Amino acid sequence: MSDDLEPDTAAVPPIRWGRLPADDIAERPDVESDDGEGEELGYPDVETPELSPDEFLIVRPGEPMEVADGLPRARHLPLALALRAGKLIVCEGRHRSTLRTPADPSPMDPMEPVAGRMVLVRIAHRADPPRTKPRLYLIVIGREGELLAWLDHSPPRWDFQLDQLQALARLAALECDVESYENEPQFEEAHAEWVG
Repeated sequence: MSDDLEPDTAAVPPIRWGRLPADDIAERPDVESDDGEGEELGYPDVETPELSPDEFLIVRPGEPMEVADGLPRARHLPLALALRAGKLIVCEGRHRSTLRTPADPSPMDPMEPVAGRMVLVRIAHRADPPRTKPRLYLIVIGREGELLAWLDHSPPRWDFQLDQLQALARLAALECDVESYENEPQFEEAHAEWVG
């Protein structure tokens, strides 16, 4: 077989999950490592505003972060994350979930779920048409590993910006991870507890 007919495997991105390795962080200008060793997903130097206890930090897909005095109505906030006084509000249309974060100063209620990390998931090939467009999820996981919230921001929607999610995670004292998969069965196999 001729060398010209060999498939180009360098064009296919490797599948990664968990935290970004040091060499991947070095290749991405928008991500810096905290300790230089690449074990942690570093937070870039994004200007995060100082919030008063009554203000909301709102992150919407495809838009700049904003600080608001109140949470907009559902029709004006179809898909978003909001942070206020240590509480993370996950907005998907009329459905809103309020979750505690480690940065919440109020006394802990043992029955209330506490968010531990956000996971930005990219699945390169969908199981259903259009297969050429990726599946993009933002998943909020609790301290015990339980699924707390799941937002689908796949095309044709705008996607959440990683630097904005990292800035929100820093204010909420949450971990922020990125996971990539080639197809949906790989994602489902890696996280059967989330999709089962």
